Amino acid sequence: MTLRKNIAEMAGYVPGFQPENEAEWIKLNTNENPYPPSPTVAEAIRAEVGEDGATLRKYPDTASKNARKIAAELYGVDPSWVIMANGSDELLNNLIRACVGEGEELAYIHPSYSYYATLSEIQGARVRTFGLDDNFRLVNFPACYEGKLFFLTSPNAPFGVRFTNDYIRELAGRCSGLLVVDEAYADFADGSAVELVSQCENLVVTRTFSKSYSLAGMRLGLAIARPEVVAALDKIRDHYHLDRLALVAAEAALLDQDWLKENLVKIRKTREWFGSQLR
Repeated sequence: MTLRKNIAEMAGYVPGFQPENEAEWIKLNTNENPYPPSPTVAEAIRAEVGEDGATLRKYPDTASKNARKIAAELYGVDPSWVIMANGSDELLNNLIRACVGEGEELAYIHPSYSYYATLSEIQGARVRTFGLDDNFRLVNFPACYEGKLFFLTSPNAPFGVRFTNDYIRELAGRCSGLLVVDEAYADFADGSAVELVSQCENLVVTRTFSKSYSLAGMRLGLAIARPEVVAALDKIRDHYHLDRLALVAAEAALLDQDWLKENLVKIRKTREWFGSQLR
């Protein structure tokens, strides 16, 4: 067997521990939502399966047309600016595959999402990391960053800070490659960089359904980007990357914004209480 040198030598990503007896744990290690998804999600899945499951013999819609249309209406863009994904991790992976050749550079803040490092190793990319100062601004970030990609996790994990749109716009202007704003936790904060995508030619915003929509088990994500970026990501994704049940789950979740907002209120209240108790 002949493996690429970087694959043979890399350690690989280690997902959060999943105990078998979950009922005995208060499980916080993978940031799963403590509340269930919208009841319309389960209803949509049951309706798609039907009584005999006959629909499952057919392939899903490879273009995720209806889900893209619903997401586009929610975010105020044309469907050509939206791509659905098998979790936002698929998007992060494919953005690297599309933009960063072996030996080329990408960057991100350290510490932030540790999977960036694994995906970079797989591609054979060079990694550059930047720290944050006391005002949560990048330290020693160049006036023009020449790397192919810069991942900006906003709100940042683990710090929890959301970068302002003014600062994100500034960073986009300083990146010669793509600036990817990873908004996995954006629904728990105020504001989003989605409105900047039409203003900044090199900006991509990724979202996940795992956290705010309580759908970590369905592996769903999406990105908002310019049509040429979406078209490139469409070229390299698996042609049937979302199954029929995931698609209807995504559509139902996106359509029930009232349920989402109720859950966000509960989580924010708990966060405020817990923070005050720690202080």
